Amino acid sequence: MSGIQFKVEHRKHYKAVSADMDRALMAALYEEGSMIMDDSKSNYVPVLSGALRLTGHVSEPFMGRNGPEVSLSYGDAGTAAAAYAQEVHEAPPNWGQGKNKYLEKPVNAALPGFGNRLKTRMQAHL
Repeated sequence: MSGIQFKVEHRKHYKAVSADMDRALMAALYEEGSMIMDDSKSNYVPVLSGALRLTGHVSEPFMGRNGPEVSLSYGDAGTAAAAYAQEVHEAPPNWGQGKNKYLEKPVNAALPGFGNRLKTRMQAHL
């Protein structure tokens, strides 16, 4: 499965955060992940039949070892779709429709302002 995860590091600082903050952060991460996935599906993933685009998925937020996480992925783990998603994602830029790195590119595009957007989204959930 081709995927990217967002997580909050520094467990020692995280332990002091309240349950309300946990929920707000998880909701904010999910919203940000959904925005990135929408951008990926609209502008980056190659579309021949639409099958690859249909497998794009944002996981429900979950508590990882170091705090809340959300995963963005294409393909279903352990299937031919996952292998295909990985192959296309890592293809040379001139291969097929020239749309490789279809998850990495929208993540990189979302990095400027990520912290501020996350803060604003969290505040809306508190």
